[in-house]
Amino acid sequence: VVLSLLIIGMYFFITNNFNVLSLEQKYFLDVFIFYLLLQNLINFNKTILNLEHYYFSSYLVDFIVIVSNILIVIFFLHDDIIILAYSTLIASSIAFLVQLYLIYFRLSIKFKVASFREKTIRKIYKNSFKINIGGLLYSSKDILIATVLTSYGSGLYSLFSYANKFVGVILQVVNAPIVNIFVTNISHIVAKKDYTNIAPNVKKILFKTIVLYMLSSILVFFLLPQVLYLFFAGKFSSDEIDTIQYIFIYMTAYFLIVTVEGPFLTVLNLFKMFNYVLFVNFVFFLFIGLGFIIFKVYALNYDYFFLFLILAQLSNAILYVSRYQVCMKRSTL
Repeated sequence: VVLSLLIIGMYFFITNNFNVLSLEQKYFLDVFIFYLLLQNLINFNKTILNLEHYYFSSYLVDFIVIVSNILIVIFFLHDDIIILAYSTLIASSIAFLVQLYLIYFRLSIKFKVASFREKTIRKIYKNSFKINIGGLLYSSKDILIATVLTSYGSGLYSLFSYANKFVGVILQVVNAPIVNIFVTNISHIVAKKDYTNIAPNVKKILFKTIVLYMLSSILVFFLLPQVLYLFFAGKFSSDEIDTIQYIFIYMTAYFLIVTVEGPFLTVLNLFKMFNYVLFVNFVFFLFIGLGFIIFKVYALNYDYFFLFLILAQLSNAILYVSRYQVCMKRSTL
């Protein structure tokens, strides 16, 4: 909450004193910026509700917001897009209140303001700092991907965005529900120190997510031309559709590795291996950075950079799996 408010305050200070946005952009963002605060509160509540087996709450928020915005677009949206900012905030606020009702009255969980002097709170700040640094190192890939693809013109990056979104839909619709249940189950298993049940759960989640992900990816690949034509008739040429499918293959391979490593990373986080996760993200940062340098020096085609991305993610998976195996041997002795 504090960080969100600081960012919102910085936004208003910068945009009110420096000409960094157009009037139309500022008009919209002056309202929509408060979604940042709501989103952080909603995500925090999602975690609590998932751990208490209220899985539907993860999708309730998105459902309320999406349905509200669709209705606004159909019936009320004319030339002023700011109404979408207001509808998003109002719908998110309603979803947030529903979450609070479930937490306070159904689960009887009460919040309190904790002091930084408390040992647990200090650990949370310390470990989340490591996770955030690791996240920044890992997120360097997004900047490099944008740099590589925009060097061919903004059009290629736009095509990449479409391909990436389709893979994202597969992960959210097919894999996310299974992963949410897995994270909750593993959290309870680790809390009870029932370590012998970790490996069977990891094997089950790997089988389910890999099979569903592969089948869904194959289906989406062949349906991509029809879907793009249905929703964006006339916008894409046949060559652009081929490019989207081509990039989709690379992103499917990349996220397959992400899917495989996910359960192992979850277990390592629950064992508080934050230093190791930070180290792995640093290795990833070096790997993808080296790939970018090679790409630039030898003026390679963009698909070579996607290969570097896949190899960098593969190194992550190998490091996580190897550390997981060590942890399992120690914990089951």
